[in-house]
Amino acid sequence: MLAVPGQIVDLGDWAPSQTISRGSGPEQIFVRGDFLFVAQMHSDKVEVFRINRAATNPSGVLTHVGIAFTGGITPEGIAVSHDGRTVYVANRQTEDVSLLSVDANGTLRRAGLIAVGVTGTTPDPTTGGNGAGLFATGEEQGLRWLFSSSYSVAGTLVNPGPIGMVTWYWRIQAADRAGNLSAWSQPFVVHLGNASPPSTAPTLLSPGNGATVSQPVNFDWSGVSGATSYEIQIDNSSSMSAPLIASMTVTSSQASIGNLSAQQLWWRVRAINSGGSGPFSTVRSFTVQSAPATAALSSVSMSPTSVVGGNNSTGTVRLSSAAPAGGVVVTLSDNSSAVSVPAGVTVNAGATSANFTATTTSVTSSTSSTITATYNGTSRTATLTVTPASGGSLPAPSLISPAWDARFSPGQMITFDWSDVSGAATYQLQIDNSESFSAPLTLSQSTTVSQFATNSLPTQRMWWRVRAVSSSGATGAWSSIRRFEVKQ
Repeated sequence: MLAVPGQIVDLGDWAPSQTISRGSGPEQIFVRGDFLFVAQMHSDKVEVFRINRAATNPSGVLTHVGIAFTGGITPEGIAVSHDGRTVYVANRQTEDVSLLSVDANGTLRRAGLIAVGVTGTTPDPTTGGNGAGLFATGEEQGLRWLFSSSYSVAGTLVNPGPIGMVTWYWRIQAADRAGNLSAWSQPFVVHLGNASPPSTAPTLLSPGNGATVSQPVNFDWSGVSGATSYEIQIDNSSSMSAPLIASMTVTSSQASIGNLSAQQLWWRVRAINSGGSGPFSTVRSFTVQSAPATAALSSVSMSPTSVVGGNNSTGTVRLSSAAPAGGVVVTLSDNSSAVSVPAGVTVNAGATSANFTATTTSVTSSTSSTITATYNGTSRTATLTVTPASGGSLPAPSLISPAWDARFSPGQMITFDWSDVSGAATYQLQIDNSESFSAPLTLSQSTTVSQFATNSLPTQRMWWRVRAVSSSGATGAWSSIRRFEVKQ
């Protein structure tokens, strides 16, 4: 077939529907994995196609997945890193190498430029210098004026004027040979000039200087104008010397950091943008609290340890440290039908002990019961002995007041009250600073009524109990015991 200059020849092997390229002037290609990368010399772009290895029709071998400007002019060479995540493009006119990142979907993003072999006639994208060294194709006309101070297209002078360190917006439209214009493209934004690093330091807000904090530690500081991220540094020295305990870059003016050692530490922050890092803030100290000890079951005890059947005994469970938030539940059990304890007792948050009541029934012979308390896999036991009532003996009174663990001020009148016992002529009240009531007692008082009041007890923790005495002098069973305290 003879080709005549100026004449369009139809080769008969192509149709517009087969066009897959969005760029113009494909110069070099590079294959990495399932992607084909093409450097488009005229449109200054890199285009990515997915290679469909299982395609049964040639038209389905390549699928367009992405295209992006290189940031340079006239890309001619292209290579891709071994991991397929970075594209390197050699730009002939601007004599630099463009770096573009590529994700698993083939999406391209410009990452930076590296100048190589720059000469005095290299076009300068920053100032527009050496614009006469540029040449343009029709596809390039909408972009080239951004990079020169004076640029001629088809006899018309395009002069954007002096371009400083500002943000510019641009758009483009096409014209055919008859002068018919297309619609305007979508506007694009271009940031020209070198950004300056932040000039001011952040102001630290919290934690306050010298504060004691729990983990994770929440850091907060004031935002800095123009900052795109912040670097927070933590060290065990106020000089912040390497190696640091921790260093983190965040995009907001807050950070939450855990896993710090329990000690005094120092922290500071600086703002960052594309121009570099700004000055550091002042340095503040803080102290990280030690993690609270895990509470464990320490003991369980009964008071009194022996009661006449039908009377109660007070049990106490104790922890090795304060119960955590929400408290803990200690489960309880007994192994005798003569004794009954609740299924569990709660030690409130912050407390180290809690009381429970063990009830008993009448027995014909002395019976020992084992009380078992369990928490977090640890069990502790105590023994409560239930004895039969002696023939004709008086029953034990029931204590009314003061209540268990009541508190009184020195000199305050304290009234001890208990239930009446049928057949009692008098009552014997005992008060001591030991729950075993070992001699000498703090007070031993006989009274004909079921009450006694005093304001002369010493400042200390004490226990009290009562028993009835018949007119013949026979003594009844002791009541249960209760604890109270006189305290400043």
